[in-house]
Amino acid sequence: MAKKVIFITGPTACGKTDVANLLSKKFNTNLISTDSQQIYIQMDIGTNKDLSIKQELVDIKYPNEDFSVEEYRKEALKIISNIDYPIFAGGSGFYIDSLIYNMNFAETSKDLNIRKKYENLYEKNGKKYLYDLLYKIDPKTALKYHINETNRIIRNLEIFEKTGKKPSEIKNGYKQINEKINPYIYLLNYKDRNKLYDKINKRVDEMIKIGLINEVDTLIKKYNLTEKSQSMRAIGYKETIEYLQNKITFDELLYNIKINTRHYAKRQITWMKRYRSFNNFKEIFVDDFEDKKSISNFILEDLKEKKFGI
Repeated sequence: MAKKVIFITGPTACGKTDVANLLSKKFNTNLISTDSQQIYIQMDIGTNKDLSIKQELVDIKYPNEDFSVEEYRKEALKIISNIDYPIFAGGSGFYIDSLIYNMNFAETSKDLNIRKKYENLYEKNGKKYLYDLLYKIDPKTALKYHINETNRIIRNLEIFEKTGKKPSEIKNGYKQINEKINPYIYLLNYKDRNKLYDKINKRVDEMIKIGLINEVDTLIKKYNLTEKSQSMRAIGYKETIEYLQNKITFDELLYNIKINTRHYAKRQITWMKRYRSFNNFKEIFVDDFEDKKSISNFILEDLKEKKFGI
């Protein structure tokens, strides 16, 4: 029988972790993160990490270490197998996909020399140049990524150069449904997108106020990081590095983080809406509810109606 798994997802700043945490207390079960940046130790302010909430797969890597979607999948599946009703919270679509689909990750070993070559091309020519390279080689794969996902674009170029095969050919059967999991997916969204953008803007202001610039500066020095480090490509961190390098002003720093976060939120919503094909998918509009508790209670009642096993 397929394992029942709850996913609380949505754009950044929609309150999904708080809602999922309330649910996890009702079920007396584990809360597991699907946030690709909260995996990093000491990256707290820029990832809006709530240290008062206990979550699995948070703070498991140092900022100078890499972490792949495949590694995430292996760790998450171990957790799923050991608990009754796992609840996942977060907005990293690739992480969610890795669990609800049987993804072929094309297990091609890394080649640091090839990777270095493409990192140098990125530094010299920019992200659009790399994206166009991948699109020319394998448009099917390129269309899966946003131009800002430089690390994943480089990885696919690396796979092509090392194997001589298109990544899409190696990853044949990339998204077959994982029959071992029965996902109950709740997308938290806003009818009024301006409310979400206002929350994002206020969150960025608060991050700066409580020390994002100092956090990034400390991490760079402690772990010898650069703008090419996987962890530092996250929104909030990459812009702050540019500020610390005197490439942008303080006002530009604020503007860039806000606009990039808003764009990311739009991409998240588009990504999550693709889950509508799953039977147990429900979109919930946050602005229809009084608070996080009322959203949690609504989900709980919906699960009861669906005979989730409560």
